[in-house]
Amino acid sequence: MTRPDVLRFAIAGLASAGLAALASPAAAQILERPPTTAPTIMSDATPPAGVATESFAAGIVVSWQPPTGAVGYTLCRETPPGSANCAILTPSQLPATTLKYFDAGLPPGGSHAYRVTAWRADQHHGTAAPVTGRAGDVPPPANFRVLEDRSMAANAELVLGWDAPSYFTSTGQAVKVGTFRLSGTGLSAPLMVNATSQRVALGSGDHRWTVTAMIPSPAGGWFESPTPGTLDFKAPGRYRLVALGFQVQQQSPDDLLDKDGRGNEVYVAAAVTVTTRSLSMPQVNTVRGGSYGDVGNSGKAFPRRYQAGSASRGGGLATGDIVPVGLNLGAPTSAVSPSAFPVVLWEGRLNDQGMVVVHPTLWEEDLEQTAYNKWVGKVTAAAQAGYGALRADLAAITTLRDGGGLGPATGDAVVGCQDDIIYVPLPDHCPAHGQDRPLGLVPSHSAAYWHDRLVVLTQASIEAALKSQGPRPGAAPGVIIVPLLESGKEAKGGYELYLRVERLP
Repeated sequence: MTRPDVLRFAIAGLASAGLAALASPAAAQILERPPTTAPTIMSDATPPAGVATESFAAGIVVSWQPPTGAVGYTLCRETPPGSANCAILTPSQLPATTLKYFDAGLPPGGSHAYRVTAWRADQHHGTAAPVTGRAGDVPPPANFRVLEDRSMAANAELVLGWDAPSYFTSTGQAVKVGTFRLSGTGLSAPLMVNATSQRVALGSGDHRWTVTAMIPSPAGGWFESPTPGTLDFKAPGRYRLVALGFQVQQQSPDDLLDKDGRGNEVYVAAAVTVTTRSLSMPQVNTVRGGSYGDVGNSGKAFPRRYQAGSASRGGGLATGDIVPVGLNLGAPTSAVSPSAFPVVLWEGRLNDQGMVVVHPTLWEEDLEQTAYNKWVGKVTAAAQAGYGALRADLAAITTLRDGGGLGPATGDAVVGCQDDIIYVPLPDHCPAHGQDRPLGLVPSHSAAYWHDRLVVLTQASIEAALKSQGPRPGAAPGVIIVPLLESGKEAKGGYELYLRVERLP
């Protein structure tokens, strides 16, 4: 065969093979009409817009805006942000109406990135770019305070209270923290408290407590406030208020009094209210000392009287008399007594929230106590109402108890409860011959009433008074001079009652 014949034969063979290949089934598909839809690509849906995070206690809330056609959402979390692993948080799709996810139970302070995916009904989906958030700290309990103050009682104690912070569960439900750790002075070990209050005993010295909110961790243990709530309580001091004695500036006339001797006979009495600056319900006590003056110059026997004064051989108070004789305001207080000067008017513990309101008075004794008993009842009732109710005249109480920061305050009894002012229902003359009557009370705006002077003690005012020299030269630190002046037609007189406040060991 010649070379041209060979070439012609090869070409013919190739042509025959190509025709056979075109006739195969695979070749027939290529020749069919193309499909009307493109192949499915599962990630071409619109992703959620506006993805944002917000911190809450031990968690992060993730929110987003819905894209058109979304029927559900899934989320995953990268910890730390940028890591290759994105943990699935939603094994099944969230409903289309859900646009917020609460990722609760995270370690406080940790950062996490979130990818939110929107799904369409045809399973197309779109994933938004990751957004980073930080798990919030556990907030400390708010308003850590003293709920009940019994620091001045024999068994000193306080009730501490606080407000519980809130956190969210994974369902978005706000839950109050229910467990707290209380530590501080007087507690041998921290207390786990499942309430928002706790009673604690007080020892000596200043006190400090801390309270920490505790949120249970899903992994076990607790998440807690990095900064606890703190409460300081200044140690109560022990103090007492003593009536040292008095001086007669101008003796009172005795013309109306028919059950005594020729001179005056006087006893000290006081109503003492112990309360707090927050106007808690007060404790009210009354104190009455023994009587000083005439003991029988008229021929009558008067028991329970101490002879004093110069108006008669048997005593009886006259202008210039000092009771007891030889009283020295600068001398240390001698042994105190419930009746003989120096008379204890009040003794107890007082902290920086405490307040002692004292009504110190002198009374002419004439063996008939109707008026005195009325005064006791009136002052006690008024103190319980005026100092123990929030409807009281708070401005007046504040003015009195603070005393201008210059020491124990003295002033007229202007503390009121609604329209009722602390007045003693005694007219400008004795209501009946022979009744005990107050000496030197202040006439009120009504001629038919007198009212008390007050001494208001706080821990700060006592400490200030103990450092000062008193209101006049020669007066010792802590001495309080209470002027008792009368100006009535018949009941005229002038007295100075001397009190001293003292710090006890």
